[in-house]
Amino acid sequence: MSSNDKQSSPIPYTDALIERLKGVFDSIEPWSGSVEGGWVRNYGRFLEPEINFDTEPVTGPARDFTAPRPEFVDGEEYLEWYSTLRAIEDASGEFVMVSLGASIGRPLANALGLLRRVNPMPYRLVGVEGNPYMCEIMRRHFEKNEVDPASLTVINAVISDSNLPLFFSVTEKVAGANRAFHTDASGVNIAESMIKQGVADQVLRNLIKTGASGISVPIIGEDHH
Repeated sequence: MSSNDKQSSPIPYTDALIERLKGVFDSIEPWSGSVEGGWVRNYGRFLEPEINFDTEPVTGPARDFTAPRPEFVDGEEYLEWYSTLRAIEDASGEFVMVSLGASIGRPLANALGLLRRVNPMPYRLVGVEGNPYMCEIMRRHFEKNEVDPASLTVINAVISDSNLPLFFSVTEKVAGANRAFHTDASGVNIAESMIKQGVADQVLRNLIKTGASGISVPIIGEDHH
C-alpha cells in the first residue's frame, strides 16, 4: 500500500462506528399530534416555545405537529440524543442526570422525555447554570411541562476549579455567549477597563451589596452584565 493510499483510507473504526450510530432511533416514533399555538414538541415530547424561550410565545390556534426525529447529519445534537438514550437504557432504580452549564435545561428536558418513553422510573434532574435569567427560564420550562418540582434542582452557580470570586457575563436573553473569566490576565483587563471608565467605585459597591457588578457592555450584539 502506498503512502497516498494510507492517507486516503478511512480510520479503521469510522465506518463501523457510523453504522452503529445510524438507525438508533428508528424504533422510537416521534411525537405527533395537536399542539397549542406558539409551541412545539421535540423528539422527547417536551413542550417548548416555537421561537424563543425568553419571550412570550406567539399565540395562535392549535395545529397538527410532528416532532423531528434525530438525524445522524445533525452531528453534535445527534450524539447528545444518542448518549442520553444509552444512559437511560442502562439506568435502573433511579435515573439521575446533572447538566453543567445547563442554560435553559434542554438536555435535561430531552433526557426526561426519553426516560418517560423508553425506561420509566423515578428521576432526579440537576441543572447548574451561572446565568440567573437562564435559571428562571429553565424553571418555567419544566413547570410548563408539569415536571414535579421536587425532582428538579436548579443551582445558580458558575463552574470553577476554586471558590474564589469569578467574573461571569450574563444576559437576559437566551444566548451562548455567557462566559466566565478565569485567567489572571482577564481579571486585570477587566479591572483596568473599569478604572479607565471611572466606574470602579460603583462596581465595588454593587459587588458588595448584590454580588453583581451592575455594569452592562455589548458582547456579540447582546447586552451582558
